[in-house]
Amino acid sequence: MSLPTSTHLDLEAQFRADATRLGAERDVAEVFAELNAAYTAPARKYHSIEHIGECLRALADVRATLGAPEEVAMAIWFHDAIYATHPFASSEKRSAELAYASCTRMGIAEVPARRIADMVLATKDHELPAKGAVDERDAAALFDIDLGILGADPVRYARFERDVRAEYSWVPEGVFRGRRAKLLRGFAARPSIYRTPLLKGRLEDAARANIDGAVRELEATVDDLVLHANDEHVFATRAARLELIHPWSDLYYASVRPGRGGTSPKLGVAFGPDDDRGLDIAVDAPGAADVIERLRSVPGYDHDGERRGATSAIPSIVYSRDRHPAIEGPVRRGPRAAYRGAS
Repeated sequence: MSLPTSTHLDLEAQFRADATRLGAERDVAEVFAELNAAYTAPARKYHSIEHIGECLRALADVRATLGAPEEVAMAIWFHDAIYATHPFASSEKRSAELAYASCTRMGIAEVPARRIADMVLATKDHELPAKGAVDERDAAALFDIDLGILGADPVRYARFERDVRAEYSWVPEGVFRGRRAKLLRGFAARPSIYRTPLLKGRLEDAARANIDGAVRELEATVDDLVLHANDEHVFATRAARLELIHPWSDLYYASVRPGRGGTSPKLGVAFGPDDDRGLDIAVDAPGAADVIERLRSVPGYDHDGERRGATSAIPSIVYSRDRHPAIEGPVRRGPRAAYRGAS
């Protein structure tokens, strides 16, 4: 993943400025080029140059509170410089060694170079060694910035989970789900995910909501289906994994059907005229209320149809793409299509 040229130049300028403040006087452009090449490698789906840019923007908000903000900035650049997902990769150790070697190569003095390397190594467990010269405020900020993605908006967080899965594509689905859920539950079990007051106030609640939703998706059984929605996407999980990510513009139709025999009404969602994987979810399922509210704001939503459906036994088609004629009757599943209108 590469960034637009202007953004690339902004990041390079930031790198040069921080390195210069630390005393760097040679090979700065070469070290930046090497880091940029690492973070823009095709295999970097999440641990990419985008992640570095997000971290540096978060650093800008807390920079004035830190003891050595330039060292934290350099630690951000090196903390995922070497990133491999296979067992025994020792990515943090190797990244720390690269950080120390690169900093001294640029002319940064021994003591700050060692502190930068120590912070990079500490990102493995987000705990500082018992002995060390790193300012606790600086380390806490680095750890919180690295975990900032947990408190991102729902669309960005869902993309994060998707991209992490892509980086671990070699891991079998069931193994990945179990280990990923265990990792996320570990964050949720902390008294506080974040240590820096500003970032804690800004991100803590959102991070806990994101983690809760992700763990429910990861631990769902094959029969479970979880939906959650926001202004841009519907996310559906079938067979315990995030399976479909569709823009609302791709939504083909949706319906709300009354429940029978005391059961909950059903929300039906399909994404194509021959979608034989149409989703049929209880209206009281997690997140379904958000999906319904979002549907109500989509142009073309049939508010009159919803009102009619609430007062009759005929299922109500509440949204349909213009390219398909209105469907007037029960939604039925055929051999190829997710719906059939009654005739």
